[in-house]
Amino acid sequence: GGWSGLQQFNIRITNVTRIAKPILEGVSVYPNPADKVISIELERFEQPATVTLYTQQGQVVRSQALTGTLTQISVENLAAGLYLVRVQAGSGTSQTKLVIE
Repeated sequence: GGWSGLQQFNIRITNVTRIAKPILEGVSVYPNPADKVISIELERFEQPATVTLYTQQGQVVRSQALTGTLTQISVENLAAGLYLVRVQAGSGTSQTKLVIE
């Protein structure tokens, strides 16, 4: 045995799909922990912009459009616990863990 007839292969990759969205920088979510209202502050506002709150199980409990660099959202009637805040603006996405007391 041995490596007697090596062959050369040319592979061309087309239609590459981008899986990861770019990270959105300059997003602040406060106060954390929160009890009544959270503020979402963006350094740069780009349309379309939305904020979505998820439970640890992935259930959406709040979702709304952001209208500018500062948006406030009521969390008063949400159960205490850990949530995920996902902010999407333009083509970027930011995720922050939020504790509601």
